Amino acid sequence: MCKARDIAAAIVLGMCVGPVSAASSQESSAAPPAISRVDSDSAIPSLATVRARLDSAERVATAAESTYRRRLRELRVQRGGDTVRVGPVRIAFMPEDFPAVQRRAAIEGLKDAIESLDHRFGADGVTLLDSALFQVQRYSNRFFGFTMISVPGVFQWHRLGRSVQSDEVEAFALRKAAVTLPAVAPVLARFSGLNTSLGDNDDAFEQVAGELALSRSSAGRRCYTGDIAACRALFAEPASNAEALALWFEPEDYRSIVEFGTRSIAKDDSVAQAALVRCLEGDDASCARLVTQLPINNPHSAQVRLTLTEHALDIAPRNALAVLAATDSSASPVAALARAAGVSEDSLVAGWQQRAVETFEAGRPSPLLLVASTAMWGFLLLELAIRRRPL
Repeated sequence: MCKARDIAAAIVLGMCVGPVSAASSQESSAAPPAISRVDSDSAIPSLATVRARLDSAERVATAAESTYRRRLRELRVQRGGDTVRVGPVRIAFMPEDFPAVQRRAAIEGLKDAIESLDHRFGADGVTLLDSALFQVQRYSNRFFGFTMISVPGVFQWHRLGRSVQSDEVEAFALRKAAVTLPAVAPVLARFSGLNTSLGDNDDAFEQVAGELALSRSSAGRRCYTGDIAACRALFAEPASNAEALALWFEPEDYRSIVEFGTRSIAKDDSVAQAALVRCLEGDDASCARLVTQLPINNPHSAQVRLTLTEHALDIAPRNALAVLAATDSSASPVAALARAAGVSEDSLVAGWQQRAVETFEAGRPSPLLLVASTAMWGFLLLELAIRRRPL
């Protein structure tokens, strides 16, 4: 199969060379024309034009190749292996002589996922897996165990262990259900993603707390210490750079913004480059001028928004999905999640912050353990140094 770049090059050559070669074949039978000066700018496309055409053609070819590969994966799953239906879900085992123990574990995992969704959200939750198709197959090398993928829709892949465990399959199915949330509740389109989970996801909350504690944004650091207004600001969607700067940063953060956005400063702009040098040397006024020229993006990862969605759904009653589905897509996602959870926005955000910090603190080793470990190693090294014999 041709690569996207090769297809793009062929398209561009067809654009640029085709007309010239056709014209030359027509003139070959006629008498040689008189030599005359040719305006190269009008006869031959400029390098910038060719590059633009190549980039455009490459994008078209890449999209076509991606669609082809996705459809090929779907066809392989639909045609191969032994397919079993578990409620609204289909699971395909490849090859057909899939080990019976692994088969039972995968089916039990899907049953557990469906029961979990039904227990939390009722029939609305089970619809998140409607028409889902999972495939379990051996890895390319049997030593590495099994893999599991889900189609159609967003392609997800997960490598299982040497044996299929039902809890792993359940977690994977719940992630698949979470990815389909925006289709059921469009208001969550900006607060959902591939890393969303409807199962236990303490690792994500721990990661978010660490991100807030070390944030280059003063709003993020204040949120970690319990400032709920600062936490609310993390979920805002500012309409301009100036608004984003005021929401997330303080003047003491400006140097970190400049350091992070150095590549956005034009190399041939001597004035901006001189201001950059002064800013990095500690001139706050230069930093304040530069930040107004840089794009101000959200300093926190999408995991912050994803974990808020997970927390809201964890504390929400069973009708949460129905409430979210009935919410207008232009509404505030935080307000929609709070309404679905049956709490105020401040209460929702405060609960999310507390959960993240508590998860982070629980994962840290005890200070007493660190002191004891340090003392033990110190005494051990001292003992070895005393007992060492001279050469």
